[in-house]
Amino acid sequence: MDWPKVKIGDLVELISKWNPKNNPTAPSFTYIDLSSIDKERKLIHEVSIVHPSEAPSRARQLVEENDVLVSTVRPNLNGVAMVGPEYDGATASTGYCVLRSIPEKILPSFLFHWVKTPHFISEMTRNSTGANYPAVSDKTVKEHLISLPPIDEQKRIAAILNKADEIQHDSETTKEMREQVIRSLFLEMFGDPANPETQWDRKPFGGLMECKNRIRVPVKKSERETTEGTHPYYGASGIVDYVDDYLFEGEHLLISEDGANLVARVTPIAFIATGQFWVNNHAHVFVENGCLDAVYCETLFSLLDLSNHITGSAQPKLNKGNLDKIMIPVPPLEIQTKFRQIIENISKIWGRIDERNSALMDNSNSLTQELIV
Repeated sequence: MDWPKVKIGDLVELISKWNPKNNPTAPSFTYIDLSSIDKERKLIHEVSIVHPSEAPSRARQLVEENDVLVSTVRPNLNGVAMVGPEYDGATASTGYCVLRSIPEKILPSFLFHWVKTPHFISEMTRNSTGANYPAVSDKTVKEHLISLPPIDEQKRIAAILNKADEIQHDSETTKEMREQVIRSLFLEMFGDPANPETQWDRKPFGGLMECKNRIRVPVKKSERETTEGTHPYYGASGIVDYVDDYLFEGEHLLISEDGANLVARVTPIAFIATGQFWVNNHAHVFVENGCLDAVYCETLFSLLDLSNHITGSAQPKLNKGNLDKIMIPVPPLEIQTKFRQIIENISKIWGRIDERNSALMDNSNSLTQELIV
């Protein structure tokens, strides 16, 4: 669109800051740190209540409703969110650039949609510094040029994109519902796997599925380049380029080794990969060998707290030895197979819903580019 380009810094107000350490008698406050934003949903989802005497050094920025938070750390992950009324008056980490719109110049909702665009993410990523901890400064964020339509046009565009966000939320809700259905069915058929009183014999996981860890051969970088980007890539830190990459084909159960993502550690997960895919050296790889069904195991491990089996202080991880020792219930294979068949039938139904939601999301993403950038 042929709209004027304006620096974000010319469209936002200065915010207030404070040092909790200098206010020891102040009440405890809500703190929004770098792990508080759900980067997929672009929402503030986890905050902490902190007493001034125990406040982190980064707890300095006072935020208000409708402020837009932009994480300046690892900008490629696009940790952005808008402050809702429940967090009005909270304190945010200095790891965020806090953008408070000047109302007569730019709508908070329009600014929020802008900082989610691939154009913004690409520019922030390109201008980040630091190899191990890439980041941008507040100055870099505020010097970014934004296409600025009139306020009435901003309202129209923001309303359309808000609707697109609702579609995405509905898609995520559908996914959550599917996971709840699968887990409920598992519990009904097999009971709680964490309960040692379940009717099934319990055996150590090691040996019940064939482990591919010791026989996988790294693919040379020169060979990797011929297929890189054409197949899914799995590992503890997501889609990245590791020294040791392995190419697999067929159905495998993958269990993350250390559950680490690029910002904070999370519980190791188990999931099924099919077709042809890459795996880095931070995931254990298994195939069925007649004792356990992969679909059964995927759901089983989603119900068990694998973080209890992580060891190591410098680099905590779920190593193969600890994984092998986990005692799991082993129902007859025919019952596991019945569970798989039911799940596959359910998945066909959900798959049609996913296709519809995916098409709507593609349309909304294209719309974002067309309307804003």
